Amino acid sequence: MSHTVTIKTKITDLAAIQAACQRLKLLQPIQGEVRLFDRISLGISVQLNGLRIPLCIDSVGTCCLTTSADFGACPRSLTSFNRLTQFVRRRSKRASKGHRCAESVLPHVLYPAPAGAALGGGVG
Repeated sequence: MSHTVTIKTKITDLAAIQAACQRLKLLQPIQGEVRLFDRISLGISVQLNGLRIPLCIDSVGTCCLTTSADFGACPRSLTSFNRLTQFVRRRSKRASKGHRCAESVLPHVLYPAPAGAALGGGVG
């Protein structure tokens, strides 16, 4: 069964929302009326991966989204989107104060198994 969930966040910077959508390879956000499951909301519409109905970010930064049986992929998508908008906002704020900002991709790190842990599922 579907219902609308309200998530109290403070995503208000349109440029950060647009940058997050671009980096996550989402459709660009659209400002206007957003049809949710049980109402029409006014704000910025973001189509997250794994959701049929878009996320709505209202004028105070609160996110509303409709959940349903296909909600499985959404928490990861929403978390990535939220973290990236915060990162972009902080980076632009620091750059406006004259601080240099650099981004780099960290190498994939494999952590060794604890001593005595069984590895794999082989026959032994």
